[in-house]
Amino acid sequence: MRPTKEVVFYGGLKGEDSNSEIFLFNPNTNAWLSVNPSNQSQEVLPRDDHVMSDMSDGSFLVFGGFVNGSRVNELAKFTMTNTQTIAGQVLQECNPENQNQPQIRASCSSCIYNDKLYVFGGQDDDNGKLNDLWEYDCAQNNWN
Repeated sequence: MRPTKEVVFYGGLKGEDSNSEIFLFNPNTNAWLSVNPSNQSQEVLPRDDHVMSDMSDGSFLVFGGFVNGSRVNELAKFTMTNTQTIAGQVLQECNPENQNQPQIRASCSSCIYNDKLYVFGGQDDDNGKLNDLWEYDCAQNNWN
């Protein structure tokens, strides 16, 4: 039998409010597990319309979206501390005036390849469509 892989779901809308709930879904058993954010995760605010990508070590990165009704360009990392708790921390909040970092956005796409996060497109604060590609190097903690 193959090792069990789980799918992680984070945040989104609950009614009209953003939330920070985290769920694991096991497709082999069709079972859901609610995971509690650790007390250290309080710096990562609830969000929706963000992107999320799994890293090879089992952690996941979250970028952008809406926090309290405003678009952000914050990058956070979540790491499983045990089977029922996850720790989240803000890695970086990009300066929107810095041209070497992605601007505020929601509704974008992302993936991870060779330990680098790629973020494409989305919508800016004026709902304008973005057509840019950004690379975040996890080891170097910088954007290209």
